[in-house]
Amino acid sequence: MTSKEELLASIQSNMKLTKNFLKRVYCYGVTDASFPDQAILALEEAGCSRARQYYEDWVAAYEAAYRAEIKEVAAWYMKECEKNWEKRRKEGENARWKEIYSVNSAQSNYLLQQKEKLTELKNKIQTLN
Repeated sequence: MTSKEELLASIQSNMKLTKNFLKRVYCYGVTDASFPDQAILALEEAGCSRARQYYEDWVAAYEAAYRAEIKEVAAWYMKECEKNWEKRRKEGENARWKEIYSVNSAQSNYLLQQKEKLTELKNKIQTLN
């Protein structure tokens, strides 16, 4: 890949302005916000009077495609998050129901044992009378 300086130096009056060139200008602009203006000024000085329009059109198309792609990814990610949330919610409900059931089951067993003891005592009392 060429450096910013090499890219600027490659600008000539007889060059063909390509999408790849505009893309490289844009990429350097990510880390150096002043670079696209420098490149556009150099292109205009070299005789490409519509360089700014070409660049702005390319950037608009690129960013629109990027936003559309990100929107799809965001929709997919949202669905994944909702599925994971629902899964966790169900697991939590299942765990709570198991806990409630085990507590109720233990209480039921205790009550059954107490009922059996009371029945035995009642029978002993009746036999003594």
